[in-house]
Amino acid sequence: MDLLATPRSPGRTATGARRAALLALAGLALAGCGVRVETPPPPAPTPGPLEIVRQDAAETSLELSHLAARAAEETLDEELFAVLERTRLEAEAHLEALGGVYSAEEGGVVDPSTLTEESEGAEDEEDAAGDGEEAPAPVTPGELLAELVDSAAYARTAADSVEDAGLAQLLAVIASSRLVEADTIARAVEAEDRPDLSAAPPLSLPAGVPVSAIEKIVLAEDQARFAFESIAARSPEGGTRNRALASSARHRVVSDTWARLAGLSEPGLDPRQVVYALEGSLADAASRKELAARIEQALVESYTALVALAEPGSRAELAALHTEAVGAARRWGLVPSALPGLPSTEDASD
Repeated sequence: MDLLATPRSPGRTATGARRAALLALAGLALAGCGVRVETPPPPAPTPGPLEIVRQDAAETSLELSHLAARAAEETLDEELFAVLERTRLEAEAHLEALGGVYSAEEGGVVDPSTLTEESEGAEDEEDAAGDGEEAPAPVTPGELLAELVDSAAYARTAADSVEDAGLAQLLAVIASSRLVEADTIARAVEAEDRPDLSAAPPLSLPAGVPVSAIEKIVLAEDQARFAFESIAARSPEGGTRNRALASSARHRVVSDTWARLAGLSEPGLDPRQVVYALEGSLADAASRKELAARIEQALVESYTALVALAEPGSRAELAALHTEAVGAARRWGLVPSALPGLPSTEDASD
């Protein structure tokens, strides 16, 4: 992704090259006569709408990494420290995926290592001591939680409105990551208010998404319905069975809704089957939880792909369903990733 979303037309590029060549020749000629030409520095490029959104998301990620680091410094709870440290690392991963923070003064992307919280904190303390002011207050987990929720809402809104499909997909994925991290922090500190990771069934078809893609998500949601029915049938009475039954009912509703909206519920058009082959064993609790997490992760990847296909103004419901799947996969034991649903660098290079 280009850092500056201000593309130049081929005509303008050629014209600029010719002008540069003429100026260089003129400078050489005048230099031979002992005359020095003073040329003003080139004007700073004006960021376009996409760059403004990208830069804001990158700055937010940098700020969240600093807040998480400060919150981690204040806790003696090892489990909470691990959660806050993971939040910091994920914010740094978001910053890298977004391309970093661009500085017009430096004429490029700022090295995050030059903006570490430690160096900034030392400067702030020195300034505060010199001015007779107090150093910045520590960050509490609750304050970090609130910042994560607010920034996730902003990222999801931006994902629904930007023209660039790749940036929209990345912002939607980042929003889900922040919400799930906020929920993890809320659980760790036993907060009463937790972010809402649930999603309502879709109300309309997203513009730009072909029916063939909707057909695949109808099938994927129905496969999830069957998988959770199977997990519930093999589980003893108790929490796991009840959770599996609730998940099965949820996936059935979403699959039925997508099928109805796309006109696929008619006989002969409906891609769904009565039974599906399930990979892996359901013999013990560990294997059933592994299957549940894998099924939800498959939906995470499916909704990630759909966000990139949808047109601006049609991505909000897909982003919400993505968040719900990310949260569900985590509750079944899948370790959260910084960019849930996007292939990792290692996967892309294979």
